[in-house]
Parts: sequence; C-alpha cells; structure tokens
Amino acid sequence: MRRQQRFCLRKGKDICWECCNNIRYDRQCPNECRYSVKAGDGLQISKTNADSLTEYKGLIEKLMDMWMRLPQQDLDGNIPQELSKSKEGKEQLINYFKKTMLSSYINISYIKRKLDLSGLEIGIKKESNEDVGEKYLSIILAGDIENSLKYHKNEAEIRGNKDWLSDYLIQIKEDKILGKMNEFKIISSALSEDRNIGLVFYEINGKYDLCLKMENNTDTWKVASRYNGKMEIVNGENEALRHIAVLISKNESSQAGELLDKYISLYPDSSDLYYYQGVLFAIKGKHKQAKKSFLRSVRLDHGFSEALYNYALQLHLEGDTQGAIDYYKRVLAIDPEEVKSLNNLAAIYIDRGEYQTAEEYINRCKLVEPEYEPLQANKKRLAEKK
Repeated sequence: MRRQQRFCLRKGKDICWECCNNIRYDRQCPNECRYSVKAGDGLQISKTNADSLTEYKGLIEKLMDMWMRLPQQDLDGNIPQELSKSKEGKEQLINYFKKTMLSSYINISYIKRKLDLSGLEIGIKKESNEDVGEKYLSIILAGDIENSLKYHKNEAEIRGNKDWLSDYLIQIKEDKILGKMNEFKIISSALSEDRNIGLVFYEINGKYDLCLKMENNTDTWKVASRYNGKMEIVNGENEALRHIAVLISKNESSQAGELLDKYISLYPDSSDLYYYQGVLFAIKGKHKQAKKSFLRSVRLDHGFSEALYNYALQLHLEGDTQGAIDYYKRVLAIDPEEVKSLNNLAAIYIDRGEYQTAEEYINRCKLVEPEYEPLQANKKRLAEKK
C-alpha cells in the first residue's frame, strides 16, 4: 500500500503520486488541480507540479510512452513505434532527435531503448540528488554497507581511519530504520535556492520516515546526514541541542539523558548530540561509553575540536597514549593555542621520557596561558625529571 499524499479531483479520494502519474499524463485533469498537466503536446514539457524529481521523471516517461504510440506532426504524421520497425524509419527518428531541442528532463536513453535506435548518440547525464540517494539506500538494502560509503561526503576520511570505518558500519547495522530496511520509496524532495543542498524524503518499509540531506560538491551529490522523520524535523535540531545544553548546565543529567536518547533517534548523524552524550557518560564515570560517543561525534564532524579533545582525553585515561597524541594534535591543527591539549601532550611526553618535546609543549602553553594551573604541575614534574 503506497502512501496517499494528495487528493485527486478525478477520483474523489486521496492517492499516491504514482497513481497520480498514471492518470494525469492524458492532460484531462481539472485545471484547478495543482498537479494537472496543463496544455502542451508531444514531447513538449507542460506546466505542472511534482513533489520530487523522481515523480516528475515518471510523469515524463508516461508522456514519452504516449508520444511513441501516437501520430506526430513533426514526423510527417507517422507513429514513432511504427517508424522504428524499418531502417529508413529509424534514420528519420534519429535525424529528428539530432535537430530538435528538447528539455533536459526528456530521457532520450529511454526512447533510444524502447525504439531500438542504436545509432542515436546521447550525452552522459549528471546524477541528481535523488539518483544518489536511491543508490545509497539500495546498496545498504543489499547488505553491502561498506560500499555505501562511496556515496557519502566523508568517504575518504572514514576509510582512512579503521576506528571511524568500524563505527560507521556499526551505526548503520544498528540503526532502527536502515538496519531493518527491506524496501524504500521516495515521497518528495527539495533543493536549496543555490541548488547545492538537497533533502530527499522516503517511506521505509511502508511505515517509517527517513530524510537524507545531500550536498553538491563539484557537481557530484553526496549523502551528508540522515534524519529519521519528515523533512520538517530538519530545522528542529538546533532547538533540541539548546534544550540538552540547558539541562546539562542545570545538572539535570537524568532528564538530559532521556531526551538525548529521543533526539539521537531522530537525528542519528548529529555530532553535537553524541558529544553531549559523551559528556554525560564522562560525568557519570562511564568512560567506555563516553569514548564510544566521542568517537562517533568526531567521525561525524572531524573538525569538532571539543569532541576531538574529549576523545583524546578518554584515550589518554585508558593508557592509549599514542592514540591520545594523534587526537590532541588534531585539536591543535584546528586551534594551535588550545591549552588543554598542549598541556596534556607535555604530560604524555614527560611520562615517555621525551623531555625536550615535553618542554616545547610547555613553552607553547606558557605563551598562551602562563598561569594555567595544570601547567604548573607539569613544569614541576619536568624539572624533577631532567
């Protein structure tokens, strides 16, 4: 059963967009319906409305089918399907497409295949945000989760870090919607004014809502983040973050934890929400859980310096000093004067007996905040060791 999302004046009931396409292509719908196909004939695009590019392409396909079945004035009154049965007819059709300017939405590849016009040359069309979204979900549906990364904006960064890759695979497998997906159907989509951000809304398993946020970088669409709900919830993330921050500031950790679980289920790719979750776990002394939350936060946003610092700190606390060094240095690559990372690196190098390197970090820390209290302890430790 497809989702019924619009009222049909011809049928007198709610129908899905596919049923709408099956009716309106004949151009007989009442003009007062915003989805009616108004005027135009043949392969000329008529004025109408659609909630997604996929829906619009489906309508155009219906119009193309009708064009191929009916006599066409531009082809001397001949029927394209009949012309395609002879060599001369095929040449007439190919010449028609060579000289006729058609909308980019007309899928010439579809006509070429249906009429067996092997000699018709067509250009390569760029993939839309909806094309990429469909491929991304199809690969996950097929169980090849790692391969879905090629449609993700952070593919290179995630593949380059084994912990990030492992976390990505775990997150998708455990996701309450993607992990249980057995079918998906596009409902609608929208593009930003500059056409570089796209939202694509899907129905999963006939009952769940999923929205993919897409970003267009160098004419290639990539999946940026997911939202488990309708497109309207995308704008609610900042309010959710403010709510959590207020509760944490008031030490209402129990209520904050409950709300975090709720919000993370809606915004599974929110780096900020996982950061706050890590903070709560750390406050409660649950360092293993805190580490996992901070890891996901930095994987989702590798430029989030506070999350990077806190993940480094968890590695530091559990004795993984090399891992801590790597992530403290990531913080300093973003903010070279971040005193906590400078001082903690000094502490690690003192413990390692690398006193010259430790002194370099102590001096950098002194330049930023000479009276930083933890720095004094490191200065004393270094003086005793040297």
